[in-house]
Amino acid sequence: MQTIAARTSSPTDPSAVSFLTKLPPEIRNYVYEILFKRRDRVLLHNADAFHEPYHWPLSSNRYLEDYYHWYEVEVGKDTEFRHDLHEGLALLSSCRQVHDEASGILYSGNTFVISRVQDRDDGGNEHMAGDEEYFQVNYACKWLEQIGSQFSRLKKVIIDTNTMCTHPNCSCGERIELLPLLRLIWKNPDLLKIISFGDASKIPDTPDVVNEAVDRGRGWNDKAHMLNNMLTALAVEDILDIRKYSFSNRLMSAVSIITRPEEQEEENSYVSMWNGSEEVREEFLTSEEGKPLRWKPWEPWEGRYRFAHLPTDIRERIAGLLLRQPDGVTIDLDSHTIHGLDFDIARTGLVPVCNAGLVTSRVNRISVKMTSNKTITDFDGFDKLVTFYHRKHDHPEVLNYMLGHWEEPNPQTIILEIAPAKIDIPGAIRINIKVLMLVLLSRKLHPASTIRITLTPPLYTGAPQQTTIISTEKLLQQVFLLLSEFMLEKLEGLPKLPDPTTEKALLGLKRPDLWIDGHSNLLATSTLDLGAPIEFKFDKLGRKELRVLGYSRATTLDWMAKPLTEALQAHDYSSTWRGAQLVCLWDSLRKKLYDDWNFRQPPPGLKESTRLQ
Repeated sequence: MQTIAARTSSPTDPSAVSFLTKLPPEIRNYVYEILFKRRDRVLLHNADAFHEPYHWPLSSNRYLEDYYHWYEVEVGKDTEFRHDLHEGLALLSSCRQVHDEASGILYSGNTFVISRVQDRDDGGNEHMAGDEEYFQVNYACKWLEQIGSQFSRLKKVIIDTNTMCTHPNCSCGERIELLPLLRLIWKNPDLLKIISFGDASKIPDTPDVVNEAVDRGRGWNDKAHMLNNMLTALAVEDILDIRKYSFSNRLMSAVSIITRPEEQEEENSYVSMWNGSEEVREEFLTSEEGKPLRWKPWEPWEGRYRFAHLPTDIRERIAGLLLRQPDGVTIDLDSHTIHGLDFDIARTGLVPVCNAGLVTSRVNRISVKMTSNKTITDFDGFDKLVTFYHRKHDHPEVLNYMLGHWEEPNPQTIILEIAPAKIDIPGAIRINIKVLMLVLLSRKLHPASTIRITLTPPLYTGAPQQTTIISTEKLLQQVFLLLSEFMLEKLEGLPKLPDPTTEKALLGLKRPDLWIDGHSNLLATSTLDLGAPIEFKFDKLGRKELRVLGYSRATTLDWMAKPLTEALQAHDYSSTWRGAQLVCLWDSLRKKLYDDWNFRQPPPGLKESTRLQ
């Protein structure tokens, strides 16, 4: 019952004498006591939850028939919870003075017992025994919140312990959830003087239930005593130091008491805590009396490390410190070795195997190394690199998880080592990166990823290594411009599509070879069947200029890729444009580098410089 909100009112006849001034307070209180005060205890239960235990879809006639059947079976079972207090509730709405006077008698003149219907079929069907909404501790909190500020007028509220376990032959541990009640008491400390646990309800006259109560004997009486002591220890003394987490359901979601007083002296109860990544149960011990509470001591397994008692985020931080390598992790595809990755950490139980791979990729820079002894090479078509990325199921489990998440957290490096038999200079090196471009397009690389070209002279020469580094993003931009020039060169003088001559020429263009030198300079593109190579002439441009020019080419050359785009949007798998190798490569580069090209306009002057309009 909520407190009436403040409103302005006036009597109908101001000259009339109110009956409240005619009747003395003693008479008025006597009337209120007749209406609202009961000699016996007032039994309460969650009637809404009791009459609606099933949550079946109402679209099925069979479910409706079952619902009404069980509803009729349960009618009358909660008779002892019905009282006549409702007959005088309308009087409380008559005026503010009556409400204040009568509600004081209603709440302070009665002892309320919050219990539940104990029926033999209840535990057998298990639809009420596991209903948390109907559980008396939860309903006690709900009822106290509903009456609002009136709870300060309460004299006594008893939570019945005799009906907590409804199954007549219960042998399982009884879980009593105290967190809702603890939160309410932490918010209103005076509530602990009013509410308590007790064996207060009437035991139904069903033989099985009566025998169960007799067999348990001391356990039923000690349960109330134990819970009251635990309530004081947790709510007032805060002996486990958990009140600081009460503001958040995420940090602390349960304080569950497991009671088996007839089987053992100490009970393993638990607090469900959030450790940053998952919910864990922190167990604590209590005796029958409920007074000595303490966290359950950690007992490590013999012969093996055990870290399960640590929160997941703490274990991952420890693993990160152990897995972090100053030089990163290098995967050598030629020798099939991994430098800087400790596989034994996953075997210690500190973190699962999948987490070990994730942590490794998060705290290290990953490098993939390939070696060739030729100065003019394509690294055997980069076959080892393609196999490494696309056959991850053949890798160890830690490496498999690492490869699944290594692209985004940190920049990556592809190391191309040239180790010739004779000493040479970086300017003499030629590397065909045609297949490497396809690999880079298939990976979601970090923007700061790089390609490192290393020239390793023979050991007998004593010469140092020479290294050149180029950004993968810059290399992709250069290749996009070079391919654009290549297409313009081969289609010079031809009309725009849909001219059949131009279409035939575009479909016939294959992916050309793309050459870089040992200084990471993109040199030229060439094919075996299309004459002289086309040199890259934008090597002096910076990344910003390359990007501006790239947007211009992406816009003005769209007509070349338009048939391919239409075929892809229409899911036309029979289109011949799907086989246009060079057009597909050019369009893939455009999507990766300039995905918003159609929303931008080319800078003035650049459009006019394009040879095909």
